[in-house]
Amino acid sequence: SGIRGAINGAARIAGPVETPSMEARIALRDGGFTDYRLPLVQILARYTDQRLTLKGGLWQGETQFVTINGSLPFDLALRPVAHRQLPGPISIVAKADSLDLEVLAPPTDLVTNLTGRMGLDVRIGGTWRDSRLSGFVDLVGGAMTIPALGARYTRIDARLELADSTVRVVRGRLHGGNGVLDLSGRAVFAELAHPRFDVTMQMSRFAAFDIREFGSLTGTGTLHLGGRFPVDTLTGSLTVDAGYLQFADLVETRIVSLNDPEFRALVDSNLARASGLAPGVQTIFMDSLRVDSVFVGMGNDVWLRSGEANIQLAGDFVVDRKIEGGVPRYRLDGTMRAVRGTYRLALGYENSPIALNKEFRVTRGTVRFFGTPDFNPEMDIVAENTVRPVRGTPLTVRALIGGTLRYPRLALESDAQPPLSQTEIVSFLVFGRPPSAGAGSETSLLVSLLGSAIGGVGQALVSELGLPLSYLTIVPGSVTTSAGVASTRIEAGVQVGNRTFLTLNAGLCEVLANQLPGAGLEYRFSARWTLAAAFEPVVQVCGTAASLAGVTARYQFGLDLNWQMGIR
Repeated sequence: SGIRGAINGAARIAGPVETPSMEARIALRDGGFTDYRLPLVQILARYTDQRLTLKGGLWQGETQFVTINGSLPFDLALRPVAHRQLPGPISIVAKADSLDLEVLAPPTDLVTNLTGRMGLDVRIGGTWRDSRLSGFVDLVGGAMTIPALGARYTRIDARLELADSTVRVVRGRLHGGNGVLDLSGRAVFAELAHPRFDVTMQMSRFAAFDIREFGSLTGTGTLHLGGRFPVDTLTGSLTVDAGYLQFADLVETRIVSLNDPEFRALVDSNLARASGLAPGVQTIFMDSLRVDSVFVGMGNDVWLRSGEANIQLAGDFVVDRKIEGGVPRYRLDGTMRAVRGTYRLALGYENSPIALNKEFRVTRGTVRFFGTPDFNPEMDIVAENTVRPVRGTPLTVRALIGGTLRYPRLALESDAQPPLSQTEIVSFLVFGRPPSAGAGSETSLLVSLLGSAIGGVGQALVSELGLPLSYLTIVPGSVTTSAGVASTRIEAGVQVGNRTFLTLNAGLCEVLANQLPGAGLEYRFSARWTLAAAFEPVVQVCGTAASLAGVTARYQFGLDLNWQMGIR
C-alpha cells in the first residue's frame, strides 16, 4: 500500500460510565506514504470534567517546530448521549516559528519540490456555534513545482491575517518565469464547509503554464474569483504576452507517398491525426468553477505550432463556462488572425528514409471560435511557396490549411492558368517541372533533396535547440538565370520588446550581387494598429564575378499601416 511508519500509543480510562476520565499518548515515527515522509507526530490528550485538552505537535529530530494546544467542551460518556459537543468556550492554538516547508511537502504529485519558510500563530476561539479565528500565517521565500502545468513558481511571499471568521490576504506575491502574480482579497468562513471568496489576481507577464503537448501561456491582466464555495465565478480580462498552442500535424509520421500518381494522400483528410489537446490538468481546478465572459487578447508573441507549422496569432476571444445539470460547458467566441509564420510540407517515397521538405510562408488566415463548447476552433490559413521552374516563369503554390485545431485539413492550389491538378503541383514542388517533362530525373530529384534538407533545418533549430528566435527559415535557391542562380536565403524573426518584431534575411553564396542583408520591422501602436516597414534587395542571385558584372545592387522599401477590427 505504500504506507509505512511505527505507532506507539497508550490509553487509560477510569471512573463512572457517565463521567469517565481518560488519558492517551500517541506518537507516529518514520511515517510516510509512497515517497512522502512525515515528521514525528506526538499528541497527549486528557479528558476530565467534560473537557478535552490536547497538547502536541510536530518534531524534526529533537526540535519541535509546530506546537498545538487545545481545550474543547465534550461529553465523552461511555453511553449514548444527545449531544457530544457542549456549550462553553473552545480554544485551539497552533504555532510555528520559521518552519521549513520541505518538511510539510504534500503527499501528492500535484505539488512537488516545495521549499521556503513559514511562521504561524493561528487561534480558534468562541464556541462550537460561533467560532472565531485570529492570528496570522507568514510565508517567505517559498517555491513549488506543479508538474501537471509544467510550471515552477518561485519567490512566494504571503501573509494571511485571521480575524473573526475572515482570512484576509495582507500580501501575496509569487513569480512565474520573469513575471509576477499578486493576490489580494479575503475568504469568509462563517460556514466552514461553504466559505465565501473575494480574491483578485493581478498578473504581469506571469508564466502560468508550459505543457509541451498542449501549449504555454505568459499573461498580463486582472482576474477576480468571487462567490460561495463550491459555486465560484471567475471574471476579468487577460492579455497573452507570450505563448503557443499545439495542433495536430496535417499528415502522418509516414511521409506522403509519391508512388501514388494522384497524390491522394495530400488531400485525404483521413490522414489527419486527431490528437487530444488538453491533458488532465482539470483536476487542479474546482469542478464547479464558473467563468463569466473572461476576455483573452493575443499579445505580440503568441504562436500556433505543430511539427510542420509555426504561425503567429493576433486577435482576441471571450471564454464562458457554465454548469448545466452538473456538467461544465465551455463557450468560446472570437477570431484570431494569422500574422506571419511558416509551414513545412513533407514529401517523399513510401518506405524510403529520404524526405523532401518544402517550406511555405504564411501570408494570411484566421483561427475562429464559434461559441462551441470545446477548444477546437476553425482554421482558415494560407501559406505560399514560390516555385522557380527549370523553364518558365515563377509559380506561386498555396497550401490551404483548413478544418479545425484537432482535425486539420490540407489542400494545394497554384496561380497557374489553366489550374494545375494536385499531381502537377507536387511535381513542380519536387522537380521544378510538370510530370510530362521528365519529373523522374535523378539529377532534379537530388537537387530538390539537397535544397529541402536545408529548408527543413530552420524550425528544428528553433524548437529542438531552444534558440532565442520566434522562427528561422532557410529557402534554397533553384532557378538558373542569365545572371546566375537564385540565392538561398536565410531569414530569422524575433520579438524585440512588447511592441516590436524584427526580421533579418540574407543570401547564402560565395559571390553575391547584393552584399547587404534585408530587414523588416513591425511596430504595434495598440491592439488594433500596426506599422510595418521592409528594406530588401531587388535582385537576389548568386554567380561568378563575370556573370554578375551587369547586375545592379538595388533595394526596395515598403511601408504598410494596418488596422484590425476586434470582437469588442
